Amino acid sequence: MTQTIARPCPVAENTAMSRPAVDLMATSFAIEGQEVGVVSATDARRVGHIRRIVAARLRYLGLSSLRDSALTIVSEFVSNAIRHSARGSGEGASVTVTQLYARGQLHILVQDAGGGQPKVCDAGADAESGRGLAMVEEITAEMGGRWGVASDSRTVYCVIPVASVAR
Repeated sequence: MTQTIARPCPVAENTAMSRPAVDLMATSFAIEGQEVGVVSATDARRVGHIRRIVAARLRYLGLSSLRDSALTIVSEFVSNAIRHSARGSGEGASVTVTQLYARGQLHILVQDAGGGQPKVCDAGADAESGRGLAMVEEITAEMGGRWGVASDSRTVYCVIPVASVAR
């Protein structure tokens, strides 16, 4: 389910002059995987689906200059949420992605049902995974933003100041 508080403009990209003061999008989906670390084909396709939703909202807001960075961040957050969550616990596991534009900042939040605290790993040169959050850290710092884990330890977020990167 995806909810928005404003409808995308179907014809032209918004400009900063017409950008809404606040734009909120949230979407959730159930995890199909039965075991932590096992990613089903359906779950894997969710990453691309979420990327398309985020790209559309950025286009609507006139923030296409943030597209590549924001899509890398959301891909890492959602991929990790899927990989570290499972519904085998008897309770339906889900992932919720929220994108908020307010007060000149873009917020991306991903909440999951996984255990443990996400952290940046020091992946070795031959490692096949473990670099995602390090990339998020580098991207957000480069853009003058920040990322972190909320106190509930089930939500990762990043905040990117729009004024410094989107014109």
